[in-house]
Amino acid sequence: MLIFETHPIPAPAADPAPLTSGGSYTDAAAATKAARARASKTILVDTKCNSNELRQLLTDHIVAEDANESKRRIHKAANEQFITEDSDKGIDVICAPGPFSYRIATDFFCEHSKGNVTCFAYQQHS
Repeated sequence: MLIFETHPIPAPAADPAPLTSGGSYTDAAAATKAARARASKTILVDTKCNSNELRQLLTDHIVAEDANESKRRIHKAANEQFITEDSDKGIDVICAPGPFSYRIATDFFCEHSKGNVTCFAYQQHS
């Protein structure tokens, strides 16, 4: 079970210029080498989506500039695609104009935006 709590994230600050005195970078080559070292230790994890199928469904059904219509289309398509005889758990959908905050316990989820509409679809944890 995963528990998610998200908040809008501010834009990242620009990397500082290489330092020439009193700092760790003396030239562009050293700065590049340091950046590569940091990148080699970075593990990329998509914290907003753990299902490519659900991501594609959101991409196909979000209507830019219309959160309510997006919610209806995604809910209908997701429940047709993901409810089977073995699983009666439906997919819940939240859509809003712009980013939003939520806290949820789930193992199957995806958040995606198109235009100013952000949608989050998930299967309730049993």
